[in-house]
Amino acid sequence: MGARLQAPGSSSATKICGACLLLSGVLGLGLPPFGSSIGYPIFVDFGEAATLRHFASTWPLPLWFAVLAAMVPTLTLSSGLGFYYMLKDQGAIVVLGVVLLSLGLVFTVAQDGIELTLVAYLPQAYAAADPTARPALLAIGDVGATAMSVFAGGFGMVGYVGMILINWAMLKRGGHWRLVAGVGLFSAVTVIIASTLAPLFPFAQAGFPIGFILLRIWMIVTAVMMIRWPGASPETSTRGISPVSS
Repeated sequence: MGARLQAPGSSSATKICGACLLLSGVLGLGLPPFGSSIGYPIFVDFGEAATLRHFASTWPLPLWFAVLAAMVPTLTLSSGLGFYYMLKDQGAIVVLGVVLLSLGLVFTVAQDGIELTLVAYLPQAYAAADPTARPALLAIGDVGATAMSVFAGGFGMVGYVGMILINWAMLKRGGHWRLVAGVGLFSAVTVIIASTLAPLFPFAQAGFPIGFILLRIWMIVTAVMMIRWPGASPETSTRGISPVSS
């Protein structure tokens, strides 16, 4: 392994991926307080009149929130390449993990795109519409909410499976990688369990804040590791670098 497997420019590419992931992680940490302050729910039901009225009354803050939320998975999309360059010595598990992570992020971007579109047009249209036209707008909101649920709750979960595989590769590295992998594995499993059980047991939604906060922390730490990644060498290809080393 080592330097001869290092693609030209891969060190620079890894740093760029890390910078995007770092921005995404920081942005993701700042979104929950912003969303809470404007009453933006974790699960948005665009087929509910109260939701549309609330968004219309606090306009344009919901739109800004939706724009920022859509930027998080969009910025994270490039991270797969960075994970591949850092962990490619771990073999096929990394390739599969990167593919699944990227696929899940594409579905998440699609879900956020639907949400952004609904936030941009539906609340204002509902507030300005005649009472007779409002049921049709709520029906559109129901269709959009269903599509969002399919992309995020179904297809989007593929990304967390990819994240588990990537963290498993980190775990095999040993050293400080194990601690980072532990945080990543716990956050991914927590989000998967919460997503699966929330429709049946509402209390399971409590797992989302925990899982997502730990996920953002993991994103920030791995982003720093990418930014500091020196490229493959006989030493770094097996050990990597510590995110706090000089």
